[in-house]
Amino acid sequence: MDRRTKATVNRDKALRLNEEWRVGAAQARYSDDGHWYALLDRFPAALFDAHGYVVIPTETDYRTSTNLRIGKQISVPRPGISALPEYVRITSANETTPNDVLGATRIPALAETLNATAGAFEIGRLQELRSQLRSRKRAGPSALFDRRTIHDDYAFHVGGRKELQFNIGLETRDGVPGVRHGVAFSFELSQSLPTIEQLLPKAARFNDYIRSHPEDFPGFEMWHSDGGVRRPVHAVMPIAEDLLRPGVFLTLGRWVPDAVVDPHEILIDFDRLLPLFAYVESDGSSRPPGAGMAFRPGCPQFVATATASIPERVTEIPLRHKVLQRALYESLSSEVGADNVAIEHQLELGVRVDAAIREGARLTFYELKVAPSIQASVRLAIGQLLEYAHWPAATRAAELVVVGEAAPDGDARAYLTLLRDRFTLPIWYRQLTLHPPALGPRV
Repeated sequence: MDRRTKATVNRDKALRLNEEWRVGAAQARYSDDGHWYALLDRFPAALFDAHGYVVIPTETDYRTSTNLRIGKQISVPRPGISALPEYVRITSANETTPNDVLGATRIPALAETLNATAGAFEIGRLQELRSQLRSRKRAGPSALFDRRTIHDDYAFHVGGRKELQFNIGLETRDGVPGVRHGVAFSFELSQSLPTIEQLLPKAARFNDYIRSHPEDFPGFEMWHSDGGVRRPVHAVMPIAEDLLRPGVFLTLGRWVPDAVVDPHEILIDFDRLLPLFAYVESDGSSRPPGAGMAFRPGCPQFVATATASIPERVTEIPLRHKVLQRALYESLSSEVGADNVAIEHQLELGVRVDAAIREGARLTFYELKVAPSIQASVRLAIGQLLEYAHWPAATRAAELVVVGEAAPDGDARAYLTLLRDRFTLPIWYRQLTLHPPALGPRV
């Protein structure tokens, strides 16, 4: 076989193995003996031989590696990449089960891929956020996962053993191997966690956030294992008191079959769960150092529907709150300009208000509620708005607006006027309709 034909064969093998073994490399190279490879210029990259591979997360890792000699080609000292400590060996199908192969190889490679690509997402600044929450002047390691927290069948974020942890792991459902991802509490005791007492206040804040922001979790589900036995999946809800005990591992997130695992989607979901993490890991008593209230105009790309698994049935849930938020964004943008509207506006308290508008130096907070009446909407929203605007660590809002679908009546007008006149609360109500899309006047 001539050199050109050999290069074509090796290129095809690299592409095939990258896909078959689901490594997720942006660039793949193959060599039969794991010794000579073509140069790399896209990352994360992977070098393959006939029995396994090595992931190179970044160009810096590539350029500074003491195991690679980079010239006109990449040279790896013999016996080749199989001798490198980061080498992932793929055993043959007749030696082990597909899930065993996944367990032996997939999580370390997936964790490294997430590390390499997290910089384009909010989750890439997780360690900086952790330092702010703990009043540290300097952040710790920047990686999401590292060798201390990456295992054959699971990984959690650096520093996460005693926290609400960002977690990935292998899980088989109905005989189908797959990967879970999300946030988790590990109440499993170990030398580093001899008691779960320090996790109990965090579980309480977790429950508080779930009760206050049920609309934040479309497409997610919860489940737990007890003594290694997984219990049925259910909708997102506060943690039951009888689960706050040693031996329980509880997850809020998603599970997907191995064939459709997508690192990009995992990072998107991690970003969605960051506000929950920040609230749980903050004591709520003060502003994290350096945490300002940056105004970031725009509206997230919400999903229109999601399937939530409930024991013995699967229900298609219309994400009405998110649909209404999009309509609210469009209506407010037409009033004050899109550059002055922020949906899911982040607050210093580690939570988000549904919408904020900026008019000069003034901010107005909007809290949207899906409720059958204006009375119910105001009841649900008023506590959150007052906390967001008047808690000692909070940035002040000039006005507070409750948004709902119900039409205001005389009683509602009288009640809101009373709140403004007697208690000097700058609170209003606006009706939002979808058909046709319209945001009514303040009452």
